[in-house]
Amino acid sequence: MRHRIQAERNKNLSEFLHADEQYLDWACITAFYSALHFVSCGILPQKYNGVQCNTMEDAMRHLNAKNKHEATSYMVRIVYPNIARDYDYLKNLSYTTRYNNGDVDINISKLCQKKLKKIQKEVFP
Repeated sequence: MRHRIQAERNKNLSEFLHADEQYLDWACITAFYSALHFVSCGILPQKYNGVQCNTMEDAMRHLNAKNKHEATSYMVRIVYPNIARDYDYLKNLSYTTRYNNGDVDINISKLCQKKLKKIQKEVFP
């Protein structure tokens, strides 16, 4: 339940920042973190590679992932294949925007909002 609440909060902030058009980079970053919390509602507990994973540490070990974000991407591909590309797009854009440059135009921000809505709908139809 806490993941869903945080997902909704981040989504509301992302939509607000997108509509305001002043901090489009943060609209995209918060869209990713909203997506992360939405998918977290369904990826654990779950069986991966035939092994029950109840924690992120279990999943990282059994999926041979380098970090939590990589493990989450793997789990999304397995549990939610229809949104895996959308999730990875938001993840990669968030990283690039945060660490390389803050240049995001309105069309990219709009695309992020669209992908976030698709992810939310897949997790909570």
